[in-house]
Amino acid sequence: MAWPLSLDIVEVASVLSSVGTLAIAVTSWYQIHRANQETFYPIVAIDDIGQTSCGVWEIAMKNYGTGPALELKLAIQSDDGCTAIPPIVSGNRVTGLHLAPNEQKTIQISMDESRLEHRANPSRKREALRISYRCIRGRRHELFTELPEELESNL
Repeated sequence: MAWPLSLDIVEVASVLSSVGTLAIAVTSWYQIHRANQETFYPIVAIDDIGQTSCGVWEIAMKNYGTGPALELKLAIQSDDGCTAIPPIVSGNRVTGLHLAPNEQKTIQISMDESRLEHRANPSRKREALRISYRCIRGRRHELFTELPEELESNL
């Protein structure tokens, strides 16, 4: 315990200055790290849902966020699970759908597979359209929206 008392005022000030500099460096690193995480954040929203004359449903989606939304997957969420629906873009089914920042896409969904499943189990209740995607940081995000009554009645 004698060593702190043996230091003069200049040495104590130097040690305190070093500790303060280290604290500033740590807090600056933390703030930069948080800012980088928030920089690339996708926010996907459904702008419109409509039905074409062919009975295919069109969904207009847009990424309002600052980062890309990767691997968008669509599903119909119900009480007892979910049914995956592959999206159709320009008449072709796609397995990997991505949205860049401020990009809007209109996709189509065909309810053929889910209609067969719904007819086999008439007590099954449809609730919502679920869209899941991930950001470039690897975080998963989900978006739920209620289905229009016309879509539920056509199932």
